[in-house]
Amino acid sequence: MKWVEKNRKSKLAIWIALLLIIAGLSIWLCSVIEMFGSEVTSSTQAVVEQEFWFYEGALQLWKSAYVIVILAATGILIAAGMVTILVPQPHGIHKKGQTKR
Repeated sequence: MKWVEKNRKSKLAIWIALLLIIAGLSIWLCSVIEMFGSEVTSSTQAVVEQEFWFYEGALQLWKSAYVIVILAATGILIAAGMVTILVPQPHGIHKKGQTKR
């Protein structure tokens, strides 16, 4: 019975880790797509000067947010996911160290 409970906790930990990794990669991919879209839109010839500066400003905003926020959030989420997969669960370690009274 303990094996079933341990197996269930392991599966939950793996699902949480995969969710964290996918969330990190999704944030990164969405930001790259948005930056690429702003870059392409601002470089087309059919854009009026006012629209050009609007898209250029949006591109600069995405670039600074990418460096400051998005890379950090992506790194933290992926690292947390990898730690969740690779590090043994503390609950199991704590139970092994307990003695019966």
